Amino acid sequence: MTEGGRFRTVEILILAGVAIAFVDESVRKALPGAPILVTGVKDLLFLLAGFLLLFHERTVPRRYATYFLPWVLVTFASAVWVFTRFHSVVLLGATLRTYCFVPLLFAVGYHLGSDEASRRRVIRIFLVGGIAAIAVAFAQEYGREALPLFLSARV
Repeated sequence: MTEGGRFRTVEILILAGVAIAFVDESVRKALPGAPILVTGVKDLLFLLAGFLLLFHERTVPRRYATYFLPWVLVTFASAVWVFTRFHSVVLLGATLRTYCFVPLLFAVGYHLGSDEASRRRVIRIFLVGGIAAIAVAFAQEYGREALPLFLSARV
């Protein structure tokens, strides 16, 4: 994969993650048996983009990631302790995602902060998503019975 191809992959991952964030609640209603799945997919997209940026792109300085090393080690030890105590894979994953993978999310934020074109694309998604969310909220408030189930059901 070329540098440009990897950069395009990162863009797609970030934009897909942001788009999923806006339809998250509706997808949860459409898939009522798997609410964690939606968040997991969204998080996986952002973490994969961060991994590509941190370990393969030259746009994110790796030296900043080293500042997170003590935090990652302490939180990883905590995640392992929680797992050995409660034997919950979901709890382990949540702890790793929330605390240990911070450098990957930092890489995504750094990328968006330093790349004007990427930032503009994300802002467009936020504007369209925000307007759509407001429209759906009004429709749910005033015409819930006319909406499809995945938009009218309450979580």
